[in-house]
Amino acid sequence: MSKVENERSRVRPVAGPRNWFRRWIKPVSQWCCLGLFIYCFARTAYPFDSPFSVERFLTMDPLIALCTVLTDWRLPPGLLAACVLLLGTFFLGRYFCGYICPIGVLIDGVDVLTRSIRKRMPIRIPPALRGTKFFLMAVILVCALFGSVQFLWLDPLSMATRFATQFAYTPVAARLAAESAEEMPVIRYDAVTFALLVVLLLPTVIQSRFWCRNLCPLGALLAVVGRRGRLPWVTDECVRCSRCVETCAMGAIDAESIRVSNAECHQCMRCSVVCPVEAVDWATGIQPVQVRAADSNDTWSRRRFMRTITSAAAVAAATHLPVHASLRMGRGETLLRPPGVSDESIFLKRCVRCGECMKVCPIRALQPVRSENGLAGIGSPHFRMRDAGCHPECNGCGLVCPTRAIPPLPLRRKNRACIGLAEVDHETCLLSSGRMCNICRNVCVQTGHVAIRLKPSEGFLRVEVNKDRCVGCGWCEFACPINGGGREGEERGPAAIKTVARTDGVTRHREQW
Repeated sequence: MSKVENERSRVRPVAGPRNWFRRWIKPVSQWCCLGLFIYCFARTAYPFDSPFSVERFLTMDPLIALCTVLTDWRLPPGLLAACVLLLGTFFLGRYFCGYICPIGVLIDGVDVLTRSIRKRMPIRIPPALRGTKFFLMAVILVCALFGSVQFLWLDPLSMATRFATQFAYTPVAARLAAESAEEMPVIRYDAVTFALLVVLLLPTVIQSRFWCRNLCPLGALLAVVGRRGRLPWVTDECVRCSRCVETCAMGAIDAESIRVSNAECHQCMRCSVVCPVEAVDWATGIQPVQVRAADSNDTWSRRRFMRTITSAAAVAAATHLPVHASLRMGRGETLLRPPGVSDESIFLKRCVRCGECMKVCPIRALQPVRSENGLAGIGSPHFRMRDAGCHPECNGCGLVCPTRAIPPLPLRRKNRACIGLAEVDHETCLLSSGRMCNICRNVCVQTGHVAIRLKPSEGFLRVEVNKDRCVGCGWCEFACPINGGGREGEERGPAAIKTVARTDGVTRHREQW
């Protein structure tokens, strides 16, 4: 660098209206979108009378929309919003990651807290690691083509809703809430969710925006679409001060050639703000601009990209069926799924584990699966009727499901949809010992099903369940006084009447009795 260039590199960045706008547009947009996400998340609750719901964020996700099309060959309800987002990405580049994504706000906050650690302990991450996100994207799309969207729990918007649900409705949050919160079941801790949170935030200590650079499958899809979009380009006035390289959170600027990778750039415009000679400008990639050509070692080279996509597709296609079968290895329990779900395999293929159905449930009857049915079902919703039954005045779980894994049934049809079947353990029932108890019958009458009656048998009254009227709402199991006590914080023991999955193939909706 010459003496003149050295002096020019010491000049402070220009402080003008344009740079002021570029400096603050990203944080203002991020916090506004995060506030909108939190507001929609809070409004997504029983009685579900608000047009603002966090489902709007999930249905605008291009990766979820594309996987839904590949899985069911049908158009998801939010396809139009996803197409608008992709169209904007084509012309403007990967702006979603920098301005809208709620996970991006969380990662940027951790970036600020860990900046000093990265400076004291610099660790070089191999550039080839960036291809991992394209590999994950290809695996997700190929699995969707085979009929499974299970790996969409890696989608950032799905993770955002799941994180919000976990932190808002866990036992710790219930302790900090109102006194009445202790009477209501809380959402159990999900180990997979917390493991994802660690993977999301912990690597930020060694590299800024590690998740966005290397692992995010949605970011990979947007990088493919926005490859020819708006991008910064460097003029001949550049003095090689490397301030733009140091300030780029995505590492999209090469330090030697000062070349910008538009597939990695998320349009934050910080490089133009810190440039002391205003050598960084912006242009649309579909027009001929003076952008330095990429060299053969670029992680975005077409040859490397095609090799990554091809290998991922081959691995996903070759291992999908045996891996999917092995994931089902577990205790083999048949779980009680939300009303309207008639096929367990189809439900698991469509469920993206966003947790919105559990959040919208007014009494937290829906809980995340841990290992009750193997690894394939982890994070998906199921009923724990001992904690609470299905609310007769709520059908929110089907209304908020972005992939329609839970059908959006009207309230009348939802209350007639079979969830399971009540079975009585006469050995533990109080009536079998000569003690009078009709709590389960009274509760069943209050729900309107009238599926339980007391029938004389061998000198005793016995509880009898009418299989043609029982829909498995679970309130009889919840109300059963057997093993209903226990110290605070302990789970209730098994009841004398238990809701189990039906084995008679009855899954239809009962419109009339």
